[in-house]
Amino acid sequence: MKIDNKSNVRFQLRLHILLLIGIILLLAGLAIFFTGIFHTVGFIGLAIVAYSIVKILRFHYVEYENSGEVLSLRSYHVFSNKHDGRQVELPVDKVLKLYIEKSFWINYLIINIKKDGRKTVKIHFPINDMGSKDLETIEKHFIK
Repeated sequence: MKIDNKSNVRFQLRLHILLLIGIILLLAGLAIFFTGIFHTVGFIGLAIVAYSIVKILRFHYVEYENSGEVLSLRSYHVFSNKHDGRQVELPVDKVLKLYIEKSFWINYLIINIKKDGRKTVKIHFPINDMGSKDLETIEKHFIK
């Protein structure tokens, strides 16, 4: 089973770029033609521009693959041609529990794995911009 978030990320990337261009053009128009309004709204507009730029730069593709024997997670930057990023590959029989933890900004895939005897390790893997249906599929696959 292979799940990725490429279509969601591409859509959101295009949306944020269009939003960024629109806000920049609006701010430029206000600065040129309505300087009084620009002075009152300019700070909020610049904050939205900064937020959009940071959001665009934080987009990552995430690939989840479970072949039944090996669990593989990969994350790489949208603007990178290389697939250099976070990678986790481990045998499925080492996985004790796998669940999704949702915070305000970031969704994490938490993987509890057993290591050398009784020791367990938690891996926190950020999986933003995945659809809720994909997240449910990942969780349901590991319910024991």
